[in-house]
Amino acid sequence: MGAYYSHLKPSTFDSDRVFIYKIKGSTKGSWYVRIKRAGKGKGYWTKGLDCTDERTAWKRAKQYWVEMLTADERGVQFGQTTFSKLFQEFLLKRNFKPDRRARIVHVFTRYFSEYFENMNVSLIDVEEFIKYINWRIGYWDRKEAEGADLPPNKKNKPSANTLKSERQILAQFLNFCKETHVINTVPKLPYDWESINVDVETKKSRGKPLSDKHHASIISKLYKYAMVEEWKAGMSGKEYDKKGKVIAEFKPDPMRYMTHDEVTTYARLRLYYFIVITGNLLLRQGTEATRLRFENIEHKVDPNDERKKYAVIRVLEGKKGRRDPVFTPYGRAYDQVVTWHLIAKSFGVGKPAQHVFGDLEGEYVPAHYHGRMHSRILKRWKLGKHSDGTQVTLYSYRHTAICRRIRKSGWDLIRVAKAANTSALAISTSYADEWMEADKERYTNTFRNPADLESVLDKSEKLQSDIDRKLEELGVV
Repeated sequence: MGAYYSHLKPSTFDSDRVFIYKIKGSTKGSWYVRIKRAGKGKGYWTKGLDCTDERTAWKRAKQYWVEMLTADERGVQFGQTTFSKLFQEFLLKRNFKPDRRARIVHVFTRYFSEYFENMNVSLIDVEEFIKYINWRIGYWDRKEAEGADLPPNKKNKPSANTLKSERQILAQFLNFCKETHVINTVPKLPYDWESINVDVETKKSRGKPLSDKHHASIISKLYKYAMVEEWKAGMSGKEYDKKGKVIAEFKPDPMRYMTHDEVTTYARLRLYYFIVITGNLLLRQGTEATRLRFENIEHKVDPNDERKKYAVIRVLEGKKGRRDPVFTPYGRAYDQVVTWHLIAKSFGVGKPAQHVFGDLEGEYVPAHYHGRMHSRILKRWKLGKHSDGTQVTLYSYRHTAICRRIRKSGWDLIRVAKAANTSALAISTSYADEWMEADKERYTNTFRNPADLESVLDKSEKLQSDIDRKLEELGVV
Protein backbone atom coordinates (compact mmCIF):
# COMPACT_ATOMS: atom_id res chain seq x y z
CA MET A 1 0.00 0.00 0.00
CA GLY A 2 2.97 2.30 -0.31
CA ALA A 3 5.47 3.96 1.98
CA TYR A 4 2.88 6.28 3.51
CA TYR A 5 0.98 3.49 5.32
CA SER A 6 1.85 1.43 8.38
CA HIS A 7 0.26 -1.35 10.50
CA LEU A 8 -1.34 -2.87 7.37
CA LYS A 9 -3.60 -5.76 8.40
CA PRO A 10 -5.90 -7.93 6.24
CA SER A 11 -9.26 -8.93 7.65
CA THR A 12 -10.19 -12.43 8.77
CA PHE A 13 -13.66 -12.18 7.14
CA ASP A 14 -12.52 -11.13 3.61
CA SER A 15 -8.73 -11.00 3.41
CA ASP A 16 -8.68 -10.30 -0.34
CA ARG A 17 -10.81 -7.16 -0.15
CA VAL A 18 -10.65 -5.62 3.35
CA PHE A 19 -7.63 -4.12 5.13
CA ILE A 20 -7.15 -1.73 8.03
CA TYR A 21 -4.09 0.47 8.36
CA LYS A 22 -2.59 3.60 9.86
CA ILE A 23 -0.85 6.50 8.14
CA LYS A 24 2.87 6.86 8.82
CA GLY A 25 3.81 9.92 10.82
CA SER A 26 0.24 10.57 12.05
CA THR A 27 0.33 11.84 15.64
CA LYS A 28 -3.29 10.87 16.19
CA GLY A 29 -2.73 7.24 15.24
CA SER A 30 -6.23 6.62 13.87
CA TRP A 31 -7.15 3.48 11.95
CA TYR A 32 -8.45 3.54 8.36
CA VAL A 33 -10.25 0.90 6.30
CA ARG A 34 -9.69 0.10 2.63
CA ILE A 35 -12.18 -2.10 0.77
CA LYS A 36 -11.78 -3.29 -2.81
CA ARG A 37 -14.91 -2.69 -4.87
CA ALA A 38 -16.48 -5.72 -6.60
CA GLY A 39 -15.61 -6.06 -10.29
CA LYS A 40 -12.37 -5.71 -12.18
CA GLY A 41 -10.93 -2.21 -12.32
CA LYS A 42 -13.55 -0.73 -9.95
CA GLY A 43 -10.93 0.59 -7.54
CA TYR A 44 -11.00 0.93 -3.76
CA TRP A 45 -13.10 2.65 -1.12
CA THR A 46 -11.33 4.12 1.93
CA LYS A 47 -12.64 5.66 5.11
CA GLY A 48 -11.22 6.96 8.41
CA LEU A 49 -12.53 4.90 11.34
CA ASP A 50 -12.13 7.64 13.98
CA CYS A 51 -10.56 5.34 16.56
CA THR A 52 -7.11 4.23 17.77
CA ASP A 53 -8.29 0.94 19.27
CA GLU A 54 -7.80 -2.01 16.89
CA ARG A 55 -10.80 -3.97 18.16
CA THR A 56 -13.12 -1.01 17.53
CA ALA A 57 -11.50 -0.50 14.12
CA TRP A 58 -12.29 -4.09 13.06
CA LYS A 59 -15.87 -3.76 14.26
CA ARG A 60 -16.42 -0.60 12.20
CA ALA A 61 -14.56 -1.97 9.17
CA LYS A 62 -16.76 -5.08 9.16
CA GLN A 63 -19.89 -2.92 9.31
CA TYR A 64 -18.74 -0.98 6.21
CA TRP A 65 -17.90 -4.27 4.47
CA VAL A 66 -21.41 -5.63 5.15
CA GLU A 67 -22.95 -2.39 3.83
CA MET A 68 -20.82 -2.64 0.68
CA LEU A 69 -21.92 -6.26 0.09
CA THR A 70 -25.54 -5.18 0.56
CA ALA A 71 -25.09 -2.33 -1.94
CA ASP A 72 -23.44 -4.75 -4.41
CA GLU A 73 -26.42 -7.11 -4.16
CA ARG A 74 -28.82 -4.27 -4.98
CA GLY A 75 -26.77 -2.95 -7.85
CA VAL A 76 -26.04 0.33 -6.06
CA GLN A 77 -22.53 1.75 -5.81
CA PHE A 78 -21.47 1.84 -2.17
CA GLY A 79 -20.82 5.38 -0.95
CA GLN A 80 -23.88 6.63 -2.79
CA THR A 81 -26.22 5.32 -0.08
CA THR A 82 -25.56 8.02 2.49
CA PHE A 83 -28.55 9.99 3.78
CA SER A 84 -27.68 13.46 2.51
CA LYS A 85 -26.79 12.34 -1.04
CA LEU A 86 -29.91 10.24 -1.39
CA PHE A 87 -32.14 12.95 0.09
CA GLN A 88 -30.97 15.42 -2.54
CA GLU A 89 -31.75 12.82 -5.20
CA PHE A 90 -35.18 12.38 -3.59
CA LEU A 91 -35.80 16.13 -3.92
CA LEU A 92 -34.76 16.09 -7.58
CA LYS A 93 -36.87 13.12 -8.61
CA ARG A 94 -40.07 13.78 -6.66
CA ASN A 95 -42.65 16.40 -7.61
CA PHE A 96 -44.02 18.47 -4.74
CA LYS A 97 -46.27 21.51 -4.53
CA PRO A 98 -44.14 24.63 -3.83
CA ASP A 99 -45.20 25.01 -0.20
CA ARG A 100 -44.70 21.27 0.48
CA ARG A 101 -41.25 21.36 -1.13
CA ALA A 102 -40.32 24.42 0.93
CA ARG A 103 -41.31 22.57 4.11
CA ILE A 104 -39.31 19.44 3.16
CA VAL A 105 -36.22 21.46 2.22
CA HIS A 106 -36.43 23.38 5.50
CA VAL A 107 -36.63 20.18 7.58
CA PHE A 108 -33.72 18.64 5.66
CA THR A 109 -31.38 21.63 5.80
CA ARG A 110 -32.19 22.50 9.41
CA TYR A 111 -32.51 19.10 11.09
CA PHE A 112 -32.10 15.96 8.93
CA SER A 113 -28.79 16.94 7.33
CA GLU A 114 -27.28 17.73 10.73
CA TYR A 115 -28.43 14.55 12.47
CA PHE A 116 -28.33 11.89 9.75
CA GLU A 117 -25.66 13.57 7.57
CA ASN A 118 -23.56 10.71 6.08
CA MET A 119 -25.37 7.89 7.85
CA ASN A 120 -26.12 4.91 5.63
CA VAL A 121 -29.89 4.83 5.15
CA SER A 122 -29.97 1.08 5.84
CA LEU A 123 -29.09 1.87 9.47
CA ILE A 124 -32.23 3.94 10.04
CA ASP A 125 -34.60 1.84 12.11
CA VAL A 126 -37.13 2.49 14.89
CA GLU A 127 -34.37 2.80 17.50
CA GLU A 128 -32.48 5.37 15.40
CA PHE A 129 -35.70 7.30 14.77
CA ILE A 130 -36.40 7.52 18.51
CA LYS A 131 -32.85 8.82 19.02
CA TYR A 132 -33.54 11.46 16.37
CA ILE A 133 -36.80 12.54 18.07
CA ASN A 134 -35.06 13.02 21.41
CA TRP A 135 -32.21 14.90 19.69
CA ARG A 136 -34.78 17.06 17.89
CA ILE A 137 -36.64 17.96 21.09
CA GLY A 138 -33.46 19.42 22.60
CA TYR A 139 -32.26 21.05 19.36
CA TRP A 140 -32.97 24.72 20.16
CA ASP A 141 -31.87 24.42 23.80
CA ARG A 142 -28.48 23.23 22.55
CA LYS A 143 -28.26 26.00 19.96
CA GLU A 144 -29.08 28.59 22.59
CA ALA A 145 -26.43 27.16 24.93
CA GLU A 146 -23.91 27.36 22.08
CA GLY A 147 -24.70 31.06 21.62
CA ALA A 148 -26.04 30.62 18.07
CA ASP A 149 -28.29 33.23 16.44
CA LEU A 150 -31.84 32.00 16.94
CA PRO A 151 -34.71 32.73 14.52
CA PRO A 152 -37.54 34.78 16.06
CA ASN A 153 -40.17 32.13 15.28
CA LYS A 154 -38.33 29.17 16.82
CA LYS A 155 -40.00 27.06 19.49
CA ASN A 156 -37.88 25.65 22.28
CA LYS A 157 -39.86 22.43 22.19
CA PRO A 158 -41.54 21.10 19.02
CA SER A 159 -45.20 20.13 19.18
CA ALA A 160 -46.51 16.63 18.59
CA ASN A 161 -47.84 17.75 15.19
CA THR A 162 -44.45 19.16 14.17
CA LEU A 163 -42.71 15.88 15.00
CA LYS A 164 -45.45 13.92 13.24
CA SER A 165 -44.85 16.05 10.13
CA GLU A 166 -41.09 15.35 10.23
CA ARG A 167 -41.81 11.64 10.71
CA GLN A 168 -43.99 11.72 7.59
CA ILE A 169 -41.20 13.35 5.55
CA LEU A 170 -38.68 10.76 6.74
CA ALA A 171 -41.06 7.87 5.94
CA GLN A 172 -41.69 9.33 2.48
CA PHE A 173 -37.95 9.50 1.86
CA LEU A 174 -37.38 5.92 3.07
CA ASN A 175 -40.16 4.71 0.75
CA PHE A 176 -38.28 6.39 -2.09
CA CYS A 177 -35.13 4.50 -1.03
CA LYS A 178 -37.07 1.23 -1.13
CA GLU A 179 -38.48 2.02 -4.59
CA THR A 180 -34.94 2.66 -5.87
CA HIS A 181 -33.68 -0.62 -4.31
CA VAL A 182 -31.39 1.05 -1.81
CA ILE A 183 -33.15 -0.64 1.14
CA ASN A 184 -35.36 -3.73 1.29
CA THR A 185 -37.91 -2.63 3.87
CA VAL A 186 -39.13 0.61 5.43
CA PRO A 187 -39.25 0.57 9.24
CA LYS A 188 -42.63 1.33 10.80
CA LEU A 189 -41.79 4.64 12.46
CA PRO A 190 -43.91 5.26 15.59
CA TYR A 191 -45.98 8.39 16.16
CA ASP A 192 -47.62 7.50 19.47
CA TRP A 193 -45.11 9.50 21.50
CA GLU A 194 -46.29 8.26 24.89
CA SER A 195 -45.73 4.62 23.89
CA ILE A 196 -42.03 5.32 23.26
CA ASN A 197 -41.62 7.56 26.35
CA VAL A 198 -41.03 10.74 24.38
CA ASP A 199 -42.18 13.87 26.17
CA VAL A 200 -43.74 16.25 23.64
CA GLU A 201 -46.32 19.02 23.80
CA THR A 202 -49.63 17.51 22.67
CA LYS A 203 -51.94 20.37 23.65
CA LYS A 204 -52.33 23.05 21.01
CA SER A 205 -51.30 26.44 22.35
CA ARG A 206 -53.29 29.34 20.95
CA GLY A 207 -51.45 32.09 22.78
CA LYS A 208 -53.18 35.25 23.97
CA PRO A 209 -55.34 37.66 22.01
CA LEU A 210 -53.83 41.11 21.58
CA SER A 211 -55.04 43.82 23.91
CA ASP A 212 -56.80 46.75 22.24
CA LYS A 213 -53.82 49.03 22.91
CA HIS A 214 -51.24 46.50 21.68
CA HIS A 215 -53.28 45.74 18.56
CA ALA A 216 -53.75 49.43 17.76
CA SER A 217 -50.01 50.11 18.19
CA ILE A 218 -49.05 47.33 15.80
CA ILE A 219 -51.62 48.23 13.14
CA SER A 220 -50.66 51.92 13.29
CA LYS A 221 -46.96 51.08 12.97
CA LEU A 222 -47.61 48.67 10.10
CA TYR A 223 -49.61 51.32 8.26
CA LYS A 224 -46.88 53.91 8.61
CA TYR A 225 -44.28 51.28 7.66
CA ALA A 226 -46.26 50.50 4.52
CA MET A 227 -46.55 54.15 3.55
CA VAL A 228 -42.74 54.44 3.83
CA GLU A 229 -40.79 57.62 4.40
CA GLU A 230 -43.31 60.32 3.53
CA TRP A 231 -46.07 59.19 5.87
CA LYS A 232 -47.09 62.70 6.93
CA ALA A 233 -47.46 63.88 3.35
CA GLY A 234 -49.96 61.11 2.69
CA MET A 235 -52.19 61.36 5.74
CA SER A 236 -55.93 61.53 5.30
CA GLY A 237 -57.40 64.93 5.96
CA LYS A 238 -59.24 67.95 4.69
CA GLU A 239 -58.11 71.13 3.00
CA TYR A 240 -59.75 74.40 4.13
CA ASP A 241 -60.00 77.85 2.57
CA LYS A 242 -59.26 81.06 4.51
CA LYS A 243 -62.77 81.13 5.93
CA GLY A 244 -62.51 77.60 7.28
CA LYS A 245 -64.68 76.02 4.60
CA VAL A 246 -63.74 72.52 3.42
CA ILE A 247 -62.65 72.71 -0.21
CA ALA A 248 -61.13 69.23 -0.61
CA GLU A 249 -60.73 65.89 1.14
CA PHE A 250 -57.85 63.56 0.52
CA LYS A 251 -56.69 60.05 1.39
CA PRO A 252 -53.18 58.61 1.54
CA ASP A 253 -51.72 57.91 -1.86
CA PRO A 254 -48.83 55.52 -1.20
CA MET A 255 -47.94 55.44 -4.89
CA ARG A 256 -46.90 59.12 -4.75
CA TYR A 257 -44.56 58.83 -1.81
CA MET A 258 -42.41 55.76 -2.42
CA THR A 259 -38.72 56.09 -1.64
CA HIS A 260 -37.80 52.38 -1.50
CA ASP A 261 -37.33 49.88 -4.27
CA GLU A 262 -40.49 48.41 -5.75
CA VAL A 263 -40.14 44.94 -4.20
CA THR A 264 -39.64 46.31 -0.67
CA THR A 265 -42.49 48.79 -1.00
CA TYR A 266 -44.88 46.15 -2.30
CA ALA A 267 -43.91 43.70 0.44
CA ARG A 268 -44.58 46.32 3.14
CA LEU A 269 -47.95 47.26 1.71
CA ARG A 270 -48.88 43.61 1.23
CA LEU A 271 -48.02 42.72 4.84
CA TYR A 272 -50.25 45.49 6.21
CA TYR A 273 -53.24 44.54 4.06
CA PHE A 274 -52.61 40.82 4.60
CA ILE A 275 -52.94 41.31 8.36
CA VAL A 276 -55.94 43.65 8.41
CA ILE A 277 -57.92 41.81 5.71
CA THR A 278 -57.39 38.31 7.12
CA GLY A 279 -58.25 39.63 10.59
CA ASN A 280 -61.45 41.35 9.47
CA LEU A 281 -62.57 38.33 7.46
CA LEU A 282 -61.43 35.67 9.97
CA LEU A 283 -59.41 34.00 7.21
CA ARG A 284 -56.72 31.52 8.20
CA GLN A 285 -53.37 33.05 7.24
CA GLY A 286 -52.18 29.78 5.72
CA THR A 287 -53.64 28.34 2.54
CA GLU A 288 -57.01 30.11 2.87
CA ALA A 289 -55.38 33.52 2.46
CA THR A 290 -52.23 32.77 0.49
CA ARG A 291 -54.03 30.72 -2.19
CA LEU A 292 -56.81 33.28 -2.63
CA ARG A 293 -57.05 34.80 -6.13
CA PHE A 294 -58.65 38.06 -7.24
CA GLU A 295 -61.18 36.11 -9.31
CA ASN A 296 -62.45 34.62 -6.03
CA ILE A 297 -63.69 38.06 -4.91
CA GLU A 298 -67.14 39.15 -6.06
CA HIS A 299 -68.24 42.73 -5.34
CA LYS A 300 -71.89 43.32 -4.38
CA VAL A 301 -74.35 46.10 -3.54
CA ASP A 302 -77.47 45.45 -1.47
CA PRO A 303 -80.40 46.09 -3.86
CA ASN A 304 -82.45 47.46 -0.95
CA ASP A 305 -79.81 49.83 0.37
CA GLU A 306 -77.05 51.14 -1.92
CA ARG A 307 -74.96 52.20 1.06
CA LYS A 308 -74.39 48.55 1.88
CA LYS A 309 -71.47 47.55 -0.32
CA TYR A 310 -69.65 44.32 0.38
CA ALA A 311 -67.73 41.43 -1.20
CA VAL A 312 -68.38 37.72 -1.29
CA ILE A 313 -65.09 35.83 -1.11
CA ARG A 314 -65.02 32.22 -2.23
CA VAL A 315 -62.19 30.33 -0.53
CA LEU A 316 -61.45 27.23 -2.59
CA GLU A 317 -58.39 25.94 -0.72
CA GLY A 318 -57.65 25.77 2.96
CA LYS A 319 -57.13 23.68 6.06
CA LYS A 320 -60.54 22.10 5.55
CA GLY A 321 -60.65 22.39 1.77
CA ARG A 322 -63.32 24.59 0.25
CA ARG A 323 -65.27 26.62 2.80
CA ASP A 324 -68.56 28.50 2.81
CA PRO A 325 -68.53 31.99 1.26
CA VAL A 326 -66.90 34.73 3.34
CA PHE A 327 -68.68 38.10 3.52
CA THR A 328 -66.77 41.31 4.15
CA PRO A 329 -68.27 43.48 6.90
CA TYR A 330 -69.68 46.79 5.68
CA GLY A 331 -67.53 49.91 5.79
CA ARG A 332 -63.79 49.93 6.45
CA ALA A 333 -63.28 46.18 6.04
CA TYR A 334 -64.72 46.27 2.53
CA ASP A 335 -62.84 49.47 1.68
CA GLN A 336 -59.56 47.76 2.62
CA VAL A 337 -60.23 44.91 0.17
CA VAL A 338 -60.96 47.39 -2.63
CA THR A 339 -57.98 49.59 -1.75
CA TRP A 340 -55.57 46.65 -1.76
CA HIS A 341 -56.81 45.56 -5.19
CA LEU A 342 -56.20 49.08 -6.54
CA ILE A 343 -52.72 49.19 -5.04
CA ALA A 344 -51.91 45.78 -6.55
CA LYS A 345 -53.10 47.00 -9.97
CA SER A 346 -50.88 50.06 -9.69
CA PHE A 347 -47.93 47.63 -9.44
CA GLY A 348 -49.06 45.76 -12.55
CA VAL A 349 -50.70 42.85 -10.73
CA GLY A 350 -54.28 42.23 -9.64
CA LYS A 351 -55.45 40.26 -12.66
CA PRO A 352 -58.26 37.72 -12.00
CA ALA A 353 -56.07 34.60 -11.95
CA GLN A 354 -53.32 36.19 -9.83
CA HIS A 355 -52.94 35.66 -6.09
CA VAL A 356 -54.34 38.38 -3.83
CA PHE A 357 -51.29 38.27 -1.58
CA GLY A 358 -48.77 37.09 -4.18
CA ASP A 359 -45.53 38.60 -5.44
CA LEU A 360 -45.03 41.20 -8.17
CA GLU A 361 -45.77 38.51 -10.74
CA GLY A 362 -48.99 37.56 -8.98
CA GLU A 363 -47.45 34.23 -8.00
CA TYR A 364 -48.08 32.42 -4.73
CA VAL A 365 -46.16 33.56 -1.62
CA PRO A 366 -46.23 31.09 1.33
CA ALA A 367 -47.48 32.22 4.73
CA HIS A 368 -44.09 31.69 6.41
CA TYR A 369 -42.64 34.47 4.22
CA HIS A 370 -45.19 36.96 5.59
CA GLY A 371 -44.57 35.52 9.07
CA ARG A 372 -40.80 36.06 8.98
CA MET A 373 -41.17 39.66 7.81
CA HIS A 374 -43.81 40.27 10.49
CA SER A 375 -41.62 38.79 13.26
CA ARG A 376 -38.57 40.82 12.25
CA ILE A 377 -40.27 44.19 12.25
CA LEU A 378 -42.24 43.58 15.47
CA LYS A 379 -39.00 42.61 17.18
CA ARG A 380 -37.41 45.83 15.93
CA TRP A 381 -40.34 47.85 17.30
CA LYS A 382 -40.34 45.89 20.59
CA LEU A 383 -43.97 44.90 19.99
CA GLY A 384 -43.37 41.21 19.30
CA LYS A 385 -44.30 39.83 22.73
CA HIS A 386 -47.54 39.49 24.65
CA SER A 387 -47.61 40.63 28.27
CA ASP A 388 -46.84 37.04 29.35
CA GLY A 389 -43.73 36.91 27.13
CA THR A 390 -45.19 34.67 24.42
CA GLN A 391 -44.63 35.49 20.76
CA VAL A 392 -47.04 37.58 18.68
CA THR A 393 -47.62 35.61 15.47
CA LEU A 394 -49.82 36.05 12.42
CA TYR A 395 -52.35 33.77 14.11
CA SER A 396 -52.61 36.30 16.97
CA TYR A 397 -54.70 38.59 14.72
CA ARG A 398 -57.23 35.88 13.85
CA HIS A 399 -57.36 34.88 17.52
CA THR A 400 -57.92 38.52 18.51
CA ALA A 401 -60.62 38.97 15.86
CA ILE A 402 -62.52 35.90 17.07
CA CYS A 403 -62.34 37.15 20.67
CA ARG A 404 -63.67 40.54 19.58
CA ARG A 405 -66.61 38.89 17.78
CA ILE A 406 -67.47 37.16 21.03
CA ARG A 407 -66.91 40.06 23.42
CA LYS A 408 -67.94 43.11 21.42
CA SER A 409 -70.14 42.04 18.51
CA GLY A 410 -72.46 39.90 20.59
CA TRP A 411 -72.37 37.09 18.04
CA ASP A 412 -73.73 33.73 19.16
CA LEU A 413 -71.72 30.50 19.14
CA ILE A 414 -72.97 29.18 15.79
CA ARG A 415 -72.39 32.52 14.05
CA VAL A 416 -68.81 32.81 15.30
CA ALA A 417 -68.03 29.20 14.39
CA LYS A 418 -69.47 29.65 10.89
CA ALA A 419 -67.53 32.88 10.25
CA ALA A 420 -64.27 31.35 11.54
CA ASN A 421 -64.81 28.14 9.51
CA THR A 422 -64.44 25.87 12.51
CA SER A 423 -66.71 23.74 14.67
CA ALA A 424 -68.96 25.09 17.42
CA LEU A 425 -67.28 22.60 19.79
CA ALA A 426 -63.82 23.97 18.98
CA ILE A 427 -64.99 27.56 19.50
CA SER A 428 -66.83 26.77 22.75
CA THR A 429 -63.85 24.94 24.27
CA SER A 430 -61.00 27.09 22.93
CA TYR A 431 -62.73 30.39 23.74
CA ALA A 432 -64.54 29.40 26.95
CA ASP A 433 -63.06 32.37 28.88
CA GLU A 434 -64.25 34.82 26.24
CA TRP A 435 -67.79 33.42 26.30
CA MET A 436 -67.91 33.75 30.09
CA GLU A 437 -66.65 37.33 29.95
CA ALA A 438 -69.17 38.22 27.25
CA ASP A 439 -71.88 36.87 29.56
CA LYS A 440 -70.32 38.35 32.70
CA GLU A 441 -73.64 39.67 34.06
CA ARG A 442 -74.66 36.09 34.59
CA TYR A 443 -71.85 35.68 37.12
CA THR A 444 -71.32 39.19 38.53
CA ASN A 445 -74.96 40.16 39.17
CA THR A 446 -76.30 38.37 42.24
CA PHE A 447 -79.68 40.17 42.19
CA ARG A 448 -82.78 38.63 40.62
CA ASN A 449 -84.44 42.03 40.15
CA PRO A 450 -82.41 44.48 37.96
CA ALA A 451 -83.76 47.37 40.00
CA ASP A 452 -82.05 45.99 43.12
CA LEU A 453 -78.68 46.11 41.39
CA GLU A 454 -79.24 49.69 40.20
CA SER A 455 -80.24 50.68 43.73
CA VAL A 456 -77.04 49.23 45.20
CA LEU A 457 -74.85 50.87 42.54
CA ASP A 458 -76.54 54.26 43.06
CA LYS A 459 -76.14 54.12 46.84
CA SER A 460 -72.53 52.87 46.88
CA GLU A 461 -70.82 56.07 45.70
CA LYS A 462 -68.33 56.00 48.60
CA LEU A 463 -67.61 52.31 48.04
CA GLN A 464 -67.00 52.91 44.34
CA SER A 465 -64.70 55.81 45.17
CA ASP A 466 -62.74 53.63 47.62
CA ILE A 467 -62.38 50.88 45.01
CA ASP A 468 -61.14 53.39 42.39
CA ARG A 469 -58.57 54.76 44.84
CA LYS A 470 -57.28 51.30 45.73
CA LEU A 471 -57.08 50.28 42.10
CA GLU A 472 -55.07 53.41 41.36
CA GLU A 473 -52.69 52.54 44.22
CA LEU A 474 -52.28 49.07 42.74
CA GLY A 475 -51.50 50.63 39.34
CA VAL A 476 -54.09 48.58 37.49
CA VAL A 477 -56.16 51.50 36.12
